[in-house]
Amino acid sequence: MTGRPLFVGIAGGSGSGKTHFARDVATGVGLERVAMLSMDQYFRSNPTERDSRDINFDQPAHLDFRLMSS
Repeated sequence: MTGRPLFVGIAGGSGSGKTHFARDVATGVGLERVAMLSMDQYFRSNPTERDSRDINFDQPAHLDFRLMSS
């Protein structure tokens, strides 16, 4: 496959298997041809600081969009 880059967004709730699915797709396409950006790396709340059951990981306020876009 050659040509222009293809951007794919995978959406869903926390724990729904997005990362697992994305890794399977990347493996199928060829890891050397894929770049992945996981929003999991940009949480403002650190689940180790308090009980993670109290954190709604689907709430946009918990994501640092500024850091992610830099």
